[in-house]
Amino acid sequence: MIAAEPPSSQPFPADPPISLDDPTSIISNDWRAFDALTEMTDHWDRPGWDAQTRRYYWFLTVDHAPAVVHQAQKCQQAIRHLELDNVPPDGLHVTVARIADVTEVPAQKLTELLAAAERRCRDVDPFTVRAMPLTGSRGAIRFSLAPWRPLWDLHDAVRNACTDVGITKVKPTASFRPHLGVAYCNRSMPAAPVQQAVARIRALPQVDFPVTDVRLVELRRGRRRYEWKTLSTISLASSRDS
Repeated sequence: MIAAEPPSSQPFPADPPISLDDPTSIISNDWRAFDALTEMTDHWDRPGWDAQTRRYYWFLTVDHAPAVVHQAQKCQQAIRHLELDNVPPDGLHVTVARIADVTEVPAQKLTELLAAAERRCRDVDPFTVRAMPLTGSRGAIRFSLAPWRPLWDLHDAVRNACTDVGITKVKPTASFRPHLGVAYCNRSMPAAPVQQAVARIRALPQVDFPVTDVRLVELRRGRRRYEWKTLSTISLASSRDS
């Protein structure tokens, strides 16, 4: 019998929004899924991670977008009574795709992957993403992101780059749920108090940030936080030509 996929690895929301382009559709879909939860789970209670685990991922970072960082901190302050694990300013990121464990990708394969990503990302134009309002998932508080279509296009490009060089474990683009994490739940707890706290600050202004590149990072887990080093930054099409 094939073991069931753990909830932490299943897409959330389970279904994508009706429209990948309409922010209202995306925001409503995210909130509807979060509002239906009855319990929050411990984000850090995930199989397969230990102190030695290192994994390759495709990331977007927002260190070039101080308005996003400021908004995240404002939200963290507003929900501080929940005693969650806040994502620090230098840890804010959008996970585009998990590639594989470091032990599964030899150095030569990594070099080939970067070359493939350079080729694939030539067909992806830079774009702007809007973050907000605040919402959540089973184990985290996060910003909704819109629109999804350019983010899905980027995921498709880096996933195809992985496939080009024989890395086949990257999840399909249809399972990608773009979001930007603000805080992680560090225990099981009723969802209602979290939903109520988040609902009170959903009217904060939305903020935009540009996406001109995607980063290949080596990720590890520290003490209730993620840490990474950037191995390469792949520019998107017209940002390379400007």
